[in-house]
Amino acid sequence: MSDIGVEVDTRSIRKAMRDAGLSDFWIHFRTDDCSLDDFGRALNVPNDSDGTFAEGGFQTPTGIVFLVSDLGGPGDFEEWMPRLVANLEDVGATGRLAGAKPTYVGDWPTEDPTPAAFLAWAEDLDAVTADQYRTSHWHIPGDATEKIVDHAVAWTIAGGEESIVYLGDFPLAVSPEADVVSMLRSSLIHNNRTAITRYQLNKKRGRMAFLGPGGDATMQEIGAQVPWQQRLEAVHSALDHIPTQHLDLAFVRPAPRWTQSWIQIDMRQKLPELHESDIRYNRHLLSRYTPDAHGIQILTDQHLTRARDLSSWNIRELGHGRYLVEAEDRTSWYCKPLPDQEVVDQARHDFGDMILTKEISAANPPPWRPAA
Repeated sequence: MSDIGVEVDTRSIRKAMRDAGLSDFWIHFRTDDCSLDDFGRALNVPNDSDGTFAEGGFQTPTGIVFLVSDLGGPGDFEEWMPRLVANLEDVGATGRLAGAKPTYVGDWPTEDPTPAAFLAWAEDLDAVTADQYRTSHWHIPGDATEKIVDHAVAWTIAGGEESIVYLGDFPLAVSPEADVVSMLRSSLIHNNRTAITRYQLNKKRGRMAFLGPGGDATMQEIGAQVPWQQRLEAVHSALDHIPTQHLDLAFVRPAPRWTQSWIQIDMRQKLPELHESDIRYNRHLLSRYTPDAHGIQILTDQHLTRARDLSSWNIRELGHGRYLVEAEDRTSWYCKPLPDQEVVDQARHDFGDMILTKEISAANPPPWRPAA
């Protein structure tokens, strides 16, 4: 990289700004000697003043990409950029700031809601407890992370030959020869989240897998009007050949298009008692309790011991104390945008005490929040 400090490619930054319609736009800091922590410290200083504001800071194979989300008033950006450069040089960084172009596939016609697989990978609770940011980070052991990424990438292959890899929140188009497995693993380590979309642009369809903080994951087929059975089988296949020994819970549930987080779990179908935040802050309970009953799910033996009556459900052992539990008739669950309420009510009754409630959450606080 540059040995004379931090250079600014004003022309490419202006182009990125124009392409974004003078709204949110991305800048890439090409560097090989600036850590994310140092970059964050350098970014905080110019952000402390009124006017232009930038956020993010996601590791890429050649540096750090970040989002300018507020330009402020006339002339603010021109004053903000030299402050950022000065602060980057103060932390000893060298490199080049240039405009970055994100890649999006567009707003394809997809049913909304459309089924998505929600997966909760088993966290290292000791690591979560020791981290002041708790479940905002990816705390899955390295060997498990490798298997999880391999599973996600393998499932998306059927989506198409074109690929977008999310480095944190930045969507980067990659070539068919790119080592997407390494890119996703690196983004989880450095950015605590990642995603991959593989698609066929001419058919406007594809598959997307998201991995994020707290060990949360979602997998969804997008685009193209297809029979519900075909879309359901695509999502169901996300639960095939899964590294179950690293899984706390998984289920197939109606969700918005392009679901990229468990934050969207209750946006189309309400949970029986809780809200999304109740799940997020009680992540440690998902190996024993489920937020709701679904037509398709993978549960642990700890879940099953709390069930009231599963005699009408199809149950198949997957190994490592995990079980695929499915409704005998999936039509009433998935042939329409939302399942029949009578069916859901009966399933909730069948699942009994395995469904998470406010009382259970209050009685079982996370290790980092001792009981009152």
